[in-house]
Amino acid sequence: MINEVTYRLVARTLVIQFKDTFVEHFSLHQFGVTTHGECETVIHDVQTMLHSHPNLVVLHVDVRNTFNSMSGSTIFQELWFSPSSLD
Repeated sequence: MINEVTYRLVARTLVIQFKDTFVEHFSLHQFGVTTHGECETVIHDVQTMLHSHPNLVVLHVDVRNTFNSMSGSTIFQELWFSPSSLD
């Protein structure tokens, strides 16, 4: 318990101390860095893009801990090269 409290205290202190550095490096690639409500922004941006470009699709893959247990490229290769059941 003490280790977790210490970890959280140190992590929070570092986030506060290096907030501007995090924003500078991650804001172009990561939504929600030091801002609130970015999830809604992403949803609206995706909806706008889909309405503007009807030939695009969105794929939402929900695989538990996918980045540590499975190769994302393998998943997409299987999807890309597998015969479609929709044909």
